[in-house]
Amino acid sequence: MYLTISGKCKNVDRNTIKDAVTFFAEYFDIDDKNFDLYLDFEKNLKKSSGDEGYCVSEGSRQYTISIDNGFSKRKTLIALAHEMVHIKQYVKRELTHNERKKLSRYKGVIVEDKQQLLYWELPWEIEAFGRELGLYAMFMENIKNKS
Repeated sequence: MYLTISGKCKNVDRNTIKDAVTFFAEYFDIDDKNFDLYLDFEKNLKKSSGDEGYCVSEGSRQYTISIDNGFSKRKTLIALAHEMVHIKQYVKRELTHNERKKLSRYKGVIVEDKQQLLYWELPWEIEAFGRELGLYAMFMENIKNKS
């Protein structure tokens, strides 16, 4: 994994961000996979788009995570944990999107855009929301144990 961080996170230093990304990647056993991860902290992302963060597969094993830069440390790391679940889904090919055909495939099950599932009902979001707090807690415990 090759990590590039852009933008400034107001409440979390870069070393903690790098440690968190590494921790989540190791937890998901994707740290040794060959992919590029671009992590961007955007000013006013939540205000401008309504999103706290999002993850995009750019193709050719390149992925981008964007997170609002003004969140508290806790909220930033929880958002990062959530988006790292999506990175795991992409890297392990559990989640794919086909924009041309307007469908996604999650763990072998096709989800068509025309099904109009609510965001909260999308199976990849159910996994990400279900894991984010536990991942955050494990990371914080890891930091505490290192001190």
